[in-house]
Amino acid sequence: MNHPSAREWGRAQAAKSPAWSEERWRRISQILGVDLVEKPEAIEVEGHTTTLEDRDEKD
Repeated sequence: MNHPSAREWGRAQAAKSPAWSEERWRRISQILGVDLVEKPEAIEVEGHTTTLEDRDEKD
C-alpha cells in the first residue's frame, strides 16, 4: 500500500480547503498580534537563516 508523505498529505488537505480572504487574514493577524506576510524571503530558525525553498529541498 502506497501512503503519501506527510507533506504530500498536508498539501492535498490544504488544496481541499477554501482559500481565506484578505479580510480574514487581516482579522487573524489582529487577533494574534502579528504581521502575517504572504511569502517571506527568508526565515530564522534556531539562529540559522534559511529560505522556504531551502527547507522544501531538504524534505
